[in-house]
Amino acid sequence: MAPYGKPLARFALDIKNALESAPSMADKPDFVFSTYIRTTPAKLWDAIVNPEMTRQYYYGGRVQADLRVGGRFYYLDPKGEMNLDGEILEIVPERKLVTTFKAAWSPPEAKTTTLMYEIEPMGETCKLTLTHFDAAAAMAGVEEGWPMIAAGLKTLLETGRPLVIPSMQN
Repeated sequence: MAPYGKPLARFALDIKNALESAPSMADKPDFVFSTYIRTTPAKLWDAIVNPEMTRQYYYGGRVQADLRVGGRFYYLDPKGEMNLDGEILEIVPERKLVTTFKAAWSPPEAKTTTLMYEIEPMGETCKLTLTHFDAAAAMAGVEEGWPMIAAGLKTLLETGRPLVIPSMQN
């Protein structure tokens, strides 16, 4: 039995860690969006956390990220003013990023919500899933914003050129 004990213990610990680090099932997502991008996990991750990359697909905004649990994760608009503010709750480079989300344009009574980026490698492609928990409470235009951002990200990574959408212009 001894040779089997270690793998079973590792399996049990992996399940425990996954359950404890996942957003609570009480926090049901009210917005989930997936897309498939012909890229590598490393390039997709870089596009999510690199200010020069986000500027090209995220409404001209530049992410500022302290890539550790508890670190700030926020966006500055093209004028350098705060656009979105957040904190990193969970980070697994090239796989998963969970942050809080508070939009500067939301009314003061809007709640801080949770956003999760998940990257799943699939051969020459990656599946990117954006999950926004309690998005309606953010009062932030999530339903239109995330699909446009994801389309811009996909286009940039697959063609090397930003997607031109009039509402995304600087």
